[in-house]
Parts: sequence; structure tokens; C-alpha cells
Amino acid sequence: MRGWTAQKITRVSVLVAAAIALSWVERMLPLDNLVPGVKLGLANVVVLAALDRFGTKEAVFVMLLRVMLSGILFATPSALIYSLCGGMFSLCAMIPAMHCKALSLIGVSVLGAVFHNIGQWIAMLAVMQTTGVVLYLPLLMVSGLLCGLVTGLIAVAVLRHLPEQLA
Repeated sequence: MRGWTAQKITRVSVLVAAAIALSWVERMLPLDNLVPGVKLGLANVVVLAALDRFGTKEAVFVMLLRVMLSGILFATPSALIYSLCGGMFSLCAMIPAMHCKALSLIGVSVLGAVFHNIGQWIAMLAVMQTTGVVLYLPLLMVSGLLCGLVTGLIAVAVLRHLPEQLA
């Protein structure tokens, strides 16, 4: 945060608050009841907005604070680990993808969702220490593709209607 203006800190704080609110809303959606561990990833809309409008440092800050605060407020310690691993893998894929002219923001979102699921799967392997979770990976990949598409479409719509200086 060195060199950040009060205005930038305020904007990023609003993005963190929006991401936490979306995490809370998402907890009420029944997706997790259908397939354990599958979530739409609504908070990723905010991370995508931060990445698009501010850049890498701000997006990382939004993701880390959102994961930590949402984990404390809404989750178990193991869910916090899964979310943190997923978020880190997701950003590691999305940051370079943002510079790829061949990918739209929707493509970046899909890539981020798939890598989020890979990160969570790796965390699951480490926590559960069983090879049985290997069978869960194809389901996570398909859900990552679908959920990443939805969140990418939402992010594009939100950014289209959000003035450049407010994001």
C-alpha cells in the first residue's frame, strides 16, 4: 500500500466490502447443496474489476482481504485454506492472462475459475491426504468452466456500467 492515495485506499476498501457482501450472498445460494464445494464465485467479479481497473497489487489485496475476512466471518478453518489456495492459484493464472490479447475478460474469468478449483483440489489433497479426491477433479474442471463463464459475463456487464473512476 506504499504510495497509495487516500482515494485509492477508499476505492479498494469498497471493492473488498463488495466482495465480502457477494461472498455472503453466495453462501445463501443452493449450489453447494447440489455439488459439495462448488460455488459460483461471485466475489471474483470484484477481483476481476480490481485487476481490470487498478492492476495486480490492488487485485491481490482485494482477494487476500476478502478471503481472510470472509473466512473469519463465514467459514471453517479448512474452508479458509481451500479458498486461500484457490484464490492464489486463480490470481497466478489471471494476472498474466490479462495481458494476453487473445483472451477477453470472460476468458480470463474462466481461466481463473478453473485454476481456483485446481488450487482448492491441491489443498484438498494435502488436507485429506487421500487419493480418492482425484476423482473429484473432472467435476471441478467442468464447474470451473461454467461458473467462470457466468462470473465473467457478470464482470463484463458490471464494468460496462461502472464509470472508469469508480471501479
